[in-house]
Amino acid sequence: ERKDLPGLAHFLEHMLFTGTKKYPTEGEYREFIKQNGGTCNANTACYVTNFYFDVKKDALEPALDRFSRFFTEPLLTRDCTDREINAVDSEFQAGHTMPWWRYIGIMHQSANPEHPFHVAVGNNKVLRDDPKERGIDLYEEMLKFYHEFYSSNGMTLCVVGKESLEELEAMVRDKFSAIVNKDLSLPLGDAVSSEPAFLPGDWNRLLLQAPVKDVKQLTFSWVLPWQGELWRSKPTAYVSHLLGHEGKGSLTAVLKSRGLISACMASGGSWLEGAFSLLHVSFDLTDKGLFEVQQIGTLLFTYLGLLQKSGFKDRIFFEMQRLRQIMFQFQNDRQPLALAAQIAGALQQQPPSEALAGSTLLYEADPGATTAILALLQVNRVRVTHQAKDLADRCTERDTSYDS
Repeated sequence: ERKDLPGLAHFLEHMLFTGTKKYPTEGEYREFIKQNGGTCNANTACYVTNFYFDVKKDALEPALDRFSRFFTEPLLTRDCTDREINAVDSEFQAGHTMPWWRYIGIMHQSANPEHPFHVAVGNNKVLRDDPKERGIDLYEEMLKFYHEFYSSNGMTLCVVGKESLEELEAMVRDKFSAIVNKDLSLPLGDAVSSEPAFLPGDWNRLLLQAPVKDVKQLTFSWVLPWQGELWRSKPTAYVSHLLGHEGKGSLTAVLKSRGLISACMASGGSWLEGAFSLLHVSFDLTDKGLFEVQQIGTLLFTYLGLLQKSGFKDRIFFEMQRLRQIMFQFQNDRQPLALAAQIAGALQQQPPSEALAGSTLLYEADPGATTAILALLQVNRVRVTHQAKDLADRCTERDTSYDS
C-alpha cells in the first residue's frame, strides 16, 4: 500500500465483506456463515491478508460460492466507506493497551522514511481526515489497490472438507477460476528497496519504555537479511535454540543463578518480516535484575562471542532436527479453521508438498548461512529495549501511533 495511506490494505479487507453482485445484501455472507454454525474473519499483516471461515460440513459449497466472489465481483460500495473506516479505527483504538501493538508503533516510528516498510492498522486520522486535507479520495485509492494487487497468481487457498479430493478440487475450480491473473510480482528481501529498513542511528540505541502492564523486560534485537527463502535450513532457528537454551552452563542458567532473570526467550519478527527478518532475545527481569542491563548485556555478548568462535556444530543441528521431527509427528490436532489458515499462509513461501511440515522441520544444514547470522549479532547492530514501570520518569517521548 502507499506509505502515505497507512491502513489502506486493512480498510480494503473490511470493504470486501460488504457485499458482492450475486449477494448484494450487506452482512449476507456473515449471516449465512453464522446460520450454518460457523465463523468468519480476516486479518491483514505486512505482506499478506488472510481471509478464513468455517461452516457446517453440508454448507461448504454455498459458503465458497459467497466467499469466492470477494475476489471476482465485490461491490465495494462507496456508501460503506465511513462506517468501515470507523470499524478500522475501533480496532486501532483497542491496540493502545496491548503490548504487541505498542511495540508495533515503535517499530513503525523507527523505520527509515526512504524505505517502504511501515506498519499501520489505520484509523480515522490517517484514512479519513488526512486524505481529505490533501485532496485524496480514499475510496478511489482503495479501488485502485484492489484492482492492482488482488491477482490470482498472488493468492493461495486451502479448503478442508468431508468431500473427496477430486470433489473439493472441482468445487474450487468452479468457484475460483474466474479470479483474474494479473501476473503480479511483489518484491521480497533486498528487492523491496535499495535503502535499509532502519537507519543505524535510529536502530542501534537503548530505548526505555514505560509499559501499560506491570512487566520488567530487557530485549536485544537485531535486523537481519530476510530469512524466508531459507525455510529448509532455518539458520535463525539454530541460533535461537542456543540463545534460549536453559541447560547447565547456558546463558539462561547463569543469569538465573545470579537472580537476575526469571525467563529467557529467543524469537523472530513474526508477520513483520518480508523486507527483512528480526531476531530478539528477551529476558524477564527480577527485581534484582531490573537495573543490571550492563551485566546482562556483557554476559549475552560474551556468550555470543563463544558461539561465533566455536562455529556450526553438526551434533546440535542433528539434535534439533530429531526434536522437530518428533514435534511434528506428535503435535496436537488442530481445528480445520486454524489448519486451513496455516496451510494457506505456508503456501505463500513453500511448495504444496511441504505446506504442513515446512515451518517445523529442518530439512538440511546450512553452516555458512548460520555462521553468517551469528556474525551479525554484534553490539554495534543491536537495539536494546528496557521496559518497566519504574522507568516512567525517564521516558520523555511518545510514539505517534499508540502513545507508548
